Amino acid sequence: MVYRFLKIFCCYILFSTQLLCQSDLQTYLNTLKTKTGLETALIGISVKQADGTKLASLNEHILLSPASCQKIVTTSTALLLLGADFQFETLLQYDGTLDVSTGVLNGNIYLKGGGDPSFGSDKFTSTVMDSVYSKLVARAKQIGIKKINGRIIGDDTAFETIMAPGTWDWGDLGQYYGAGASGLTVSDNTIFYYLKSGATGTNTQLVRTSPKVPGLVLINEVKSGENKGGDDSFIFGSEYSNYRHLVGKVSANESEFKIKGSIPDPAWFAAYYLDSCLEVNGITVKDLPSTTRILTENKISYTTSADRNHIGTIYSPVLKNLIKQINVQSNNLYAEHLHKYLSYKQNGIGANLTSNEIVQNFWVNKGIPKNELVPIDGSGLSRSNAITASALTDILIKMKSEKCFADFFWTLPVSGKSGTMASFGKGSIIENNYSGKSGSMTRVRAYCGYLKSKNGKDIVFTMIFNNYTCKNPDVKKICEEVAIRIAELN
Repeated sequence: MVYRFLKIFCCYILFSTQLLCQSDLQTYLNTLKTKTGLETALIGISVKQADGTKLASLNEHILLSPASCQKIVTTSTALLLLGADFQFETLLQYDGTLDVSTGVLNGNIYLKGGGDPSFGSDKFTSTVMDSVYSKLVARAKQIGIKKINGRIIGDDTAFETIMAPGTWDWGDLGQYYGAGASGLTVSDNTIFYYLKSGATGTNTQLVRTSPKVPGLVLINEVKSGENKGGDDSFIFGSEYSNYRHLVGKVSANESEFKIKGSIPDPAWFAAYYLDSCLEVNGITVKDLPSTTRILTENKISYTTSADRNHIGTIYSPVLKNLIKQINVQSNNLYAEHLHKYLSYKQNGIGANLTSNEIVQNFWVNKGIPKNELVPIDGSGLSRSNAITASALTDILIKMKSEKCFADFFWTLPVSGKSGTMASFGKGSIIENNYSGKSGSMTRVRAYCGYLKSKNGKDIVFTMIFNNYTCKNPDVKKICEEVAIRIAELN
């Protein structure tokens, strides 16, 4: 009888201790609004065990803007719908007739985009410009093309003409991180501006651009700033417009300072670059390069893909490698491509609004409340994205039961170690024990993912902070403290 009493008493003590730890965490979360800079903030937090058992929460069912944590929704959906080993395809095609005896093609060459975000990218050794374009030229030569009595046409019809979602800020469109998703993307849709700066307060000089985009009109008002002042420059300009306005300041007395922006018309540049490569390799092209969009606007007919002849195919890296680039480096462009491709696969046209519906319905069918997930884009760059902390945590929990979970988990940055999480929690209990995603934009900070507690338990959590007034380093520190307290749960 005494043994049985002691056993029950010990179990009660252990259970009470666990409740006390959870109670301490909940008490701490309840006091967050009293911290300086969080008085005006909306805060959503959901902490659960891997089996879904709730440990603590704060406004877990309030819709909030998740910033780049939206990429968790996009990448998990793409992985489940497309598969870890899926590859995008970019096709080289021609119409008209090819005289094999003379090598004259009386027709056009088409570079048909299939929504590949990595075509011509330097993110992978197999996708760099020189590599993929050398393959395209080699294939044209192999079938005997020596002269083209036509033009090179960039076919971007896989996706809708509007590249960037309408809810993106105007100030983001000219930046590299605001490059929109084209059906034919090339070189990450990124252009580098190299500036030479002088004494503080003087105008900078544009040295060169890479790649060189013909027809680009630059208004450079970037000033030389304080020495070692870094990059505080901004690039304004919309898609398909060759006007780019550079403002702000960069470090003073730099012989060459690099800033990044978006290519106005990636499909046209992809066609232009192929035209140049063919000419360099002795294949002459009669007419100037163009795109399906430009030809349509000018009422010039062209052959549809089904009626063209196939020359060659460029394959992207497998999807899980692309997703790792998205989640570790928080790559907006790649996320938007995956998002739009979902509707391209289903309906034959990649459209942002349709993909929003596909993503929402997909997770509703898996048990996520419809009113707790409102996707507006794939990357989180739109402030109109909305999700609850509970929904995002539940998506992460549901991924643990999927066959592809190991691939998904592999794509996530690790706290204190990699990507956008390299400095988060470094030197603390959560270093190397938290794999997930971070998100940030003006007055938005969010974290979500998988955390190992100090006693080895798997915990899944989301925390989203909107409309705080403290500085970003301060709210980051608060987020680290929340994560540490979660990790210290018994």
